[in-house]
Amino acid sequence: MDSNDRLAAIGRALSCTVRLAVLQSLAEADASVGELTGRMGVTQPNMSNHLAVLRSAGLVTSHRFGRVVRYRLASPEVAGLVASLTLLANTDSGPHHDPPLSNEPYRQAADISVGSSSRGVGNR
Repeated sequence: MDSNDRLAAIGRALSCTVRLAVLQSLAEADASVGELTGRMGVTQPNMSNHLAVLRSAGLVTSHRFGRVVRYRLASPEVAGLVASLTLLANTDSGPHHDPPLSNEPYRQAADISVGSSSRGVGNR
């Protein structure tokens, strides 16, 4: 799986509110399918499917302890992603916030990412 495929898989995994809630719950502590099912209010088969999507995207890992499988976030980077998404979701971006002074950093990032020059993209 190349990086674009992995990014798409992560995007799909993050596109569901149940999976986002699972990630937030696992950011606090590891949990079994049964524990997550109770917290999320979904059926066990449904939770298992959500965990399979998260696992295939590389966002969670599982570990067997006897008869119980416990899930946790796959890495500190995933924990950071969950924390950043949670912060972003809880940030009030209402009209009382001052707009950025300039969008120059955004334009520079866009120029770098598409490789445009001062002559423009279509004038090469």
